Amino acid sequence: MLMPSELVCRLLSVNDALIGCYMKCGTIDDVEALFEKMAMRDVITWTEMIRAYAEFGLIDMAMEMFNIMPEKNCVSHNALLAGICANDKAFEVIDLFISMVEEGLELTDYTLTTVAKACGLLGAAKLSEQLQGFIIVFVLLANACVEAALLDMCTHCGRMVDAGKMFKWWPFEWNRSIICTSMICGY
Repeated sequence: MLMPSELVCRLLSVNDALIGCYMKCGTIDDVEALFEKMAMRDVITWTEMIRAYAEFGLIDMAMEMFNIMPEKNCVSHNALLAGICANDKAFEVIDLFISMVEEGLELTDYTLTTVAKACGLLGAAKLSEQLQGFIIVFVLLANACVEAALLDMCTHCGRMVDAGKMFKWWPFEWNRSIICTSMICGY
């Protein structure tokens, strides 16, 4: 027999999964109706709502949801970053990233790759240099995903010489197919 707290946790998990399902197969009205009916919500629930609004292109609603969240973590920040970026709002991605840095929040590989993509969308060479410098100074690179995102950012910002240097320094043990594609597309 389940204890009441175990039942609540399972129900919460089921509802969180349903939000994801409705996001893929339903409408935003379905997602909102489920969210409103939920007696308990956790950070996962709120983050799923951010993802849902972003998925349906409702970035203002995603940002509003984020702003009223009672508890935030790096996953909720990353969900908002990715949603904003997927909706081609690169300046907003940069603004949120700056606030994350100023607040001392954890910057994950996902954070850095999303911000690199936003810089690439802007095609802003100077900004991309600043982001790359920030990552080199404050974050340990040696990560294929972040390095590939930076190389792709360089190609989108017209920094082919820098992209070429990164390509030459790429460790042999890392998969080269992604960076080869980025280099070809850059030319």
